[in-house]
Amino acid sequence: MMNPIKYIRQPKPKASMPVRIMIVGPPKSGKSTVAKQLANDYGLKCLSMGDALRGMLSNHPEAELSLRINWHLHKGMTVPDDLAIQALDISLLDSVCNTVGVVIDGYPVTPHQVELLEARSIIPMIIFELDVPSKEIFKRLLLEKKSEQGMPYPMHNSTQIIAYRNAKYRKNVNEIRQFYQRQHQNWHVIDGFHSKWWVWNEVIKDIQQMNKYIQTYMEKIKEGKAACIDKLCITPEELISRLGEFKQFCPVSLAESNELIDCSVTSSLE
Repeated sequence: MMNPIKYIRQPKPKASMPVRIMIVGPPKSGKSTVAKQLANDYGLKCLSMGDALRGMLSNHPEAELSLRINWHLHKGMTVPDDLAIQALDISLLDSVCNTVGVVIDGYPVTPHQVELLEARSIIPMIIFELDVPSKEIFKRLLLEKKSEQGMPYPMHNSTQIIAYRNAKYRKNVNEIRQFYQRQHQNWHVIDGFHSKWWVWNEVIKDIQQMNKYIQTYMEKIKEGKAACIDKLCITPEELISRLGEFKQFCPVSLAESNELIDCSVTSSLE
């Protein structure tokens, strides 16, 4: 090394924090592909609700929650949402989730699940909706079935099952989207009709932008400066409750240029 001082005096890396990403979409939209690729490329923990339940049963078989989950499964019943959310909350205690981050695959899918997530403060920094038309979904299903020929066991993906899951998803997605757009401004719609490479690039672009906002906020706060709270999932209620004596007026503009700027005229938090 010819000039070690050059490397010693390099600026410190920007502050980082574990990310929490959710990906939703109709069946065959490619959400699991994106979630697994995020996990593989960036070291995130990839979690579906099935993963959370299986992890709970295998790691804590004697816990009361596991016994209650098993009771429903042995009866041939679906695990209730409140028990499933508890299992997810425990899975999020994993060290990888708290140091690097987590991507939650295919959840939530109903407004009730959103309410339960909010009650436990499980809020994604960013949530992606892979938007794929129904015609394309069944086209992908047919192509998948052709590649399944010769498999030792049938896949759980009949046309009737996919049609039911697709209808259930589309029935609830508008209400879920409106909630996250209104409360956290963290909902991003990706056109899943494009190639998987195009979708991947769009996802990475949005995540990088989110990280940039978060890192800038953390740096400015550390330096004691005013910082933008856009992209931080601040709810309107929390914003109002934390306003100071200037309310919606910008104190920075007043101090620097003797100008009162009313920030309430825009819905953005920039």
